[in-house]
Amino acid sequence: MDFLRRSFYTLRTCPDKWSDEQWERMNILFEEFPELKEAFDLKEEFRKLCWSKRDKAEYKDSLPAMEERNALKETVREKLHVWFGHVKKSKSPAMKTFMRTIKEREEDLLGYYETFVTNASAESLNSGIKGLRA
Repeated sequence: MDFLRRSFYTLRTCPDKWSDEQWERMNILFEEFPELKEAFDLKEEFRKLCWSKRDKAEYKDSLPAMEERNALKETVREKLHVWFGHVKKSKSPAMKTFMRTIKEREEDLLGYYETFVTNASAESLNSGIKGLRA
């Protein structure tokens, strides 16, 4: 179990940033826990389908026209539904719960592609208010 605990950070990190030692550790971990490998792969697939570094660079200085934003939104929607299919076939109850949450918030998440603005500032304010009340 200590091995799993030490791998927690690596599991949250993009594999592109893993060191050779981390790759070795993850290969051992995934061999020992194939259900963890399945969940990790689904997490990575979800992470990649929404936004890439190339997209950030492309839209850094100006927003695309509304028709291009709508096309991008629909492309992401299609990829999201493919991902839903992969999760449904998986054996991971945690990923299925996550998928249901994403399905409930699908339109909110896809709304990002209309303005390219997140509600991070509102979430930060809510967190600050909760902290003050505590």
